[in-house]
Amino acid sequence: MARETTPLLENGGPPATGNRVAEETLTLVRSSTSLVLVSYLQFSLPFAGLLFVGRLGIDELGAVSLGASITNITAYGVYQGLCSGLDTLGALAYGLRRWDLATLYLKMTLMLLTIVSCPVGLGWWHSQSILRTMVSPKIAALTSQYLRVSLLSLPGHAGFEAGKRFLQSQGTFHPPIVVLCCAVPVNLALHWWFVYRLKWGFVGAPVSAALSDTMLGAGLLAHATYLRPISRCSHDDDDSASSSSSPNSLLRAGAHWPRLLRLALPGSITVLAEYLTFELLTVGAGKLDATRLAAQSVLNGTVAMTLQLTFAIASATTLRVATLMGQNRPRRAQLHMRVALTTAVVVGLLNLSVLLTGRYWISRQLCTSVEVQTLVVQTMPFCALLQIVYATAEWANGVMKGLQMQQTAGVLSLVCHYTVS
Repeated sequence: MARETTPLLENGGPPATGNRVAEETLTLVRSSTSLVLVSYLQFSLPFAGLLFVGRLGIDELGAVSLGASITNITAYGVYQGLCSGLDTLGALAYGLRRWDLATLYLKMTLMLLTIVSCPVGLGWWHSQSILRTMVSPKIAALTSQYLRVSLLSLPGHAGFEAGKRFLQSQGTFHPPIVVLCCAVPVNLALHWWFVYRLKWGFVGAPVSAALSDTMLGAGLLAHATYLRPISRCSHDDDDSASSSSSPNSLLRAGAHWPRLLRLALPGSITVLAEYLTFELLTVGAGKLDATRLAAQSVLNGTVAMTLQLTFAIASATTLRVATLMGQNRPRRAQLHMRVALTTAVVVGLLNLSVLLTGRYWISRQLCTSVEVQTLVVQTMPFCALLQIVYATAEWANGVMKGLQMQQTAGVLSLVCHYTVS
């Protein structure tokens, strides 16, 4: 019998604690599995460049790695950070069943990415003079060529990243997977065709990557438009649907811009702080010699591949926590955070084991130089030991993003990466 001291719980009371843990674990595994698949498929696109170009020579391997690092820092990482606002606000809007706000945040994010792309493209086009101060003239020329061709990939990459985040904030993971499953084999075929078949050599890698990124953006747009319309969720609310599709919606979004920027800009700082920590090592290795730059390229690519697991868990945690907070269920959100932390530690241990046991095989697959292979094998154990640290740090970042604490995450990232580190 209910008394005055009986707590008011949703849906007449929650299930047993064990059942709630099992439910949150299952939710995390389902969403993380989809996000892991998306992350690995998307990461394999630039990784194909290392695979094909690495056999052309040490200078080519160093240049494609340096070019990929610069694109990640100055463009793709910025896109990823700016879309973090869509992760949080889109999931909150979805939890509140405000479809019009979710669509509005998507439009605002796309506009923001377009504005940012203009100075990025200008910098890439005139990058050679700056690169000559950091690496050898040959690597600088190759890297500048890589960046100029990569300008073609910006629209497709931005569109795919924003569209993917918008769908994931609603718990819809299928369309990005379908598009990536089509793009990955095409990307591999394009690399083989341009690099080896047509004998374009080094320049074939950025051309293939640009075509693949364009395919991603166009494919996700086509999937959303013709196969599974993005606006389908708004059919239950005609007023919301009409307001979100209005051509003046962006003009009336003045009150939402500060909120989006307050999350997106610190999110970019957090992502860039992580990226720069790794990529500055690549630039520093380039100042030493081509052999160490090639070894650092292999290590960066391998560690980035293992971190996709922890990134996926952090992203799934962000979406779930933001949705639960939008539904006013803070205790359930806390339970999910604990489940996600345990999962992140387990994944960190798994990554550690893979890097330790597979370091010889990995070094042989990614480079033919014995000297580079030796450096990779000697350094890999240090990278493996840091996997648990990376996993817990990404979990904390995902939790803070779900709680709209991007500003705190940005400050902590800067302090930890550039003061403590």
